Amino acid sequence: MLTVLTQDNPKAHPHQSVSDALQFDDASLDAVLVADAWHWFAVETTIAEVRRVLKPGGWLGLVWNTVTPALPWEKELAGVDPDRKGTPDADQTSLPFPAGETEYATFPWVWEITPEHYIANLATTSAVLAMTQSQRQSTLDGARSVLARASAERRRSTLSFHHSAACARWTPAKG
Repeated sequence: MLTVLTQDNPKAHPHQSVSDALQFDDASLDAVLVADAWHWFAVETTIAEVRRVLKPGGWLGLVWNTVTPALPWEKELAGVDPDRKGTPDADQTSLPFPAGETEYATFPWVWEITPEHYIANLATTSAVLAMTQSQRQSTLDGARSVLARASAERRRSTLSFHHSAACARWTPAKG
C-alpha cells in the first residue's frame, strides 16, 4: 500500500513504525494513519505516542473496512470468513477518544472481486493463518464454494462485494 500511496501521491512521505515507539520527533507529524490494524496496538501507549508526535492540529486517522452484506451470497460468505465476525466499527462507543475531539463517518464501497482473488486474500488473513491446515482448507473451500455458486448464478467472472469504510479522526485537544 505504501508503494501505491507514493505512486499516486509523489509528495507524500510515508513511514512505517511500531505504534507505541514511533521513531519521530515530538510535534513533527501532520497525521498518523491506521487501516484495519488498531486492534493490534497497545491502545494507551499508542495514544500517548501519537499525541507526542502530532503537530498542533494534527490528527490520527483510523479506518476499518467492514463487510456489509446486502445479498444472500454475501451473508453466506461473511459467515465463512472468520475475520468478518465481530469486526470493530469506528463509532463513539468503541474508541477511547473524547467525543469533542473525534469525528466519525462511514462510506459505502463495493469490491469487485474474482473468486480466486478473494480466496487469495482470505488465505492471508490472521484468523485463517492461525488455523490448523485442515481448518484452513475447510474455510477456503467453503468460501470458494459460495463464490463459485454466486458467479455461476450471475454468469459473471467477478462479483460486487458490499463493504463500508468506518472512519474516525481524532484531533487531540491542545495542551
